[in-house]
Amino acid sequence: MTPNMGCVDYLNSVAVTKDELMSVSEGTGELKETDEPFEATMFMLGRRYKGQPQKASAVLFRMQALVRFVESDQAKGWTLPKQSDGGIPTMDAVFAAAAIHPLSVVGDQVGFEAESFCARVLELAESEGRA
Repeated sequence: MTPNMGCVDYLNSVAVTKDELMSVSEGTGELKETDEPFEATMFMLGRRYKGQPQKASAVLFRMQALVRFVESDQAKGWTLPKQSDGGIPTMDAVFAAAAIHPLSVVGDQVGFEAESFCARVLELAESEGRA
């Protein structure tokens, strides 16, 4: 089922920070190997944002959109090759952009519109003094 714009507007209304996304990214790397990584991630977010389902949902959707971006060809130059543990080292500016860039309906998923997201990452990388 394709998400509707009301859902996306709701997710965009919840403030998420770069540090929250980076912390969740680190936390998911520490999850034990499991047959159900999505469920393990949901459990971790539920514990981390207990009583804050809006925040947990916003972080989850932003992380999913970020993962799709990082695994795409468009992330080259802002990431290093995949490590032996499966992690992909990623510039802070990508996390910063993922925290503030509006989510959109992309195909049949909630994600970041590629061209504007890349422009946002570049803008933030330049403001940090690294492009």
